[in-house]
Amino acid sequence: MTEGHESRTRYRATLSHEKEGRRQDILGAALGLFRNATYGDITMASIAAQAGMAKGTIYLYFNTKEEIFLELSEGMLLGWFEALDEGLRRGGGLFMDPIPPGELAGLLLASLDAQPSLARLLGILHTVLEHNVDRLVALRFKEFLADRCLRTGRLLEQRLPFLREGQGPELMLRIHALVLGLWQMSDPPPEVKALLQSPGLQLFDAPFRPQFEAAFLDLLAGMEARAAGAQAVGPARPPVTPGTTCSCREAW
Repeated sequence: MTEGHESRTRYRATLSHEKEGRRQDILGAALGLFRNATYGDITMASIAAQAGMAKGTIYLYFNTKEEIFLELSEGMLLGWFEALDEGLRRGGGLFMDPIPPGELAGLLLASLDAQPSLARLLGILHTVLEHNVDRLVALRFKEFLADRCLRTGRLLEQRLPFLREGQGPELMLRIHALVLGLWQMSDPPPEVKALLQSPGLQLFDAPFRPQFEAAFLDLLAGMEARAAGAQAVGPARPPVTPGTTCSCREAW
């Protein structure tokens, strides 16, 4: 290898590192704004200003604001999945002992606490973020979710004895639905939140954590009861296997 070739290789590596650094700067700026503002209040110009770069520079890395926040969502979901997987493996012992439902609910809530902006992003994932991104970007995101849904679902099947093969990913979809729906209900705009103290409206003042825990425990109890009665009904549905199309992709 010549000295000139080595120099070009080092230059390309440095350039690639700088590009990734700028990409992360943009993502960090967007997240910083999102922590203190609504998604609708954030613009590409405000993200650029927060990142300390020209507005046009952002378009070298992301085509739309939705693409920026979709990548933010993927990063947070990755952290959430990894924390959940680690907790499921760590507490199971050598033979992956059954996990008590209350302990699993606590693990889910702790993993969500570690990603404080994730629930808010999930609230706009399907209605906003997936509506203005390139098809290949959306496909890659869905494939990522399908893969992680299958992985974590298999761990859930090992820790919850009443789950049949293939039901772990289904449980992940229902967890997603609970988080999305309950968070939106528990996090109304300030004007609406003030109204919930009016007589007859306290029902809608529903804090996320106790509502999620109660709904999740009810969900597990229902799935366990259904499993107990299913043995006399007939054969189980075909399992979801790696390499097949998982319903996770459509539901997330």
